[in-house]
Amino acid sequence: DGIAGLGEAPLAGALAAGSIGGTSAPLPDPPGFHPAQGDAYRACLGQGTHLVWGPPGTGKTTVLKRAIGDLIARGDRVLLVSATNIAV
Repeated sequence: DGIAGLGEAPLAGALAAGSIGGTSAPLPDPPGFHPAQGDAYRACLGQGTHLVWGPPGTGKTTVLKRAIGDLIARGDRVLLVSATNIAV
């Protein structure tokens, strides 16, 4: 209810509707990534809106650091949000 009440906010609307996702980039896993990290990395470099979530110690920061660096290197704009300031 809270997200849907934000009104004209496309990302909030997509979250409320459960329509987050898209297509993953057809790329190999970066060296040292396990399969789930590779999936998250490819999603970040693909099309659409994706959320990266996982328990502590699963490599989220490692994946995002690599993905954001690669996105910026190819000229894309990046919006990174976090529930805490530790990751940002």
